[in-house]
Amino acid sequence: RYDLKQNSVNLLAVCHRAINEEIGNIESDKIDVSVLGFVFDKMYNQWNFIGDAYIDMTQDELILRRNSGAAGKWELKSLDFINLHPKDVFQYLSTHKMWDMGLVTTYFTLVHYGFSKEKLEKYFNKYSN
Repeated sequence: RYDLKQNSVNLLAVCHRAINEEIGNIESDKIDVSVLGFVFDKMYNQWNFIGDAYIDMTQDELILRRNSGAAGKWELKSLDFINLHPKDVFQYLSTHKMWDMGLVTTYFTLVHYGFSKEKLEKYFNKYSN
């Protein structure tokens, strides 16, 4: 959120608002946000912070929370769960079109969780054709 007194943006508050809008009201102590980069999206001519959010809830808990009244849940066609491994991620992406910034975010997220550039390139090349 924008703080008029400080003339600044609280990125953590913005991330929490977005998560609550898309998934439902989730307690702040269950969300761990990592900002991974700052990019310019040429497709939509906008600046973006990219990152990931670890939510300390099970898949079933997240689905229940989302179905219980997330304000922006209709913006997403589905809430898909994928194993956090380059093979599974790039295999999924080979059949699901993703916005360019989503692909960049996916790459940085996998690097953030310790996967090597070589492993990412191997699976990206395997599933990008």
